[in-house]
Amino acid sequence: MAFHQKNLFCERFIIFFCICLLFLFITGCQKHETVDFSYTETPFSLVVTGSTTLSQDRDTSLGKIRGEIPMRFSATISSDIIRPSSESDAYENALTVTYTAPESLKGLQLTCRYKKEMMGDEPVTLTYPAKPHSMTHTARYEDVRYLLLPATLLFPQGDVTSVSPTQDGKTTVTLQSTKQPNLQVILDFSKEQPYPKNIAYVSDGRKMKLDISVAAKKP
Repeated sequence: MAFHQKNLFCERFIIFFCICLLFLFITGCQKHETVDFSYTETPFSLVVTGSTTLSQDRDTSLGKIRGEIPMRFSATISSDIIRPSSESDAYENALTVTYTAPESLKGLQLTCRYKKEMMGDEPVTLTYPAKPHSMTHTARYEDVRYLLLPATLLFPQGDVTSVSPTQDGKTTVTLQSTKQPNLQVILDFSKEQPYPKNIAYVSDGRKMKLDISVAAKKP
């Protein structure tokens, strides 16, 4: 009889232990699922200020950028939803980035159709104010993707590796790129707005920091 009770106790303990493990596994998975990126599915208009720093000097179409010296910028960004013609297709975002600083980028506007998986050959329209007429140029997404970062960083790419609550109702979300092992994107959220308040883009060759404020509810 004692042997039977011992076996029954062991069976119940094993069942209880398995339930505890299952509960920990489920709650651990749900931790990442609670991150709310639903703002990407609605139109928005935001103002961003920030800086970008290269690890070394680099020649660009807009001139030479010195490494290790932060280049400060500001821009307005907007996103609208492009509904698919077929229910099987994913929707796209019509993105617009308009730089207001520095002086070398002031007035430069980039527009494109953005989707979750960009191949690199998608067209991006660049418009730059000039007298007597503005200049318009079409470039490949891959060639100008860094100029679009103030907007595209708002759209999560990669795996969520941590969700860390901080003080005053803030939450820090870390994304690890699946295509670039050395690239992380860190987003700080607060209760005041659905959009992240700050974003940090960190890779071996480039660092970017963004401060984001709401310009209007809709573009």
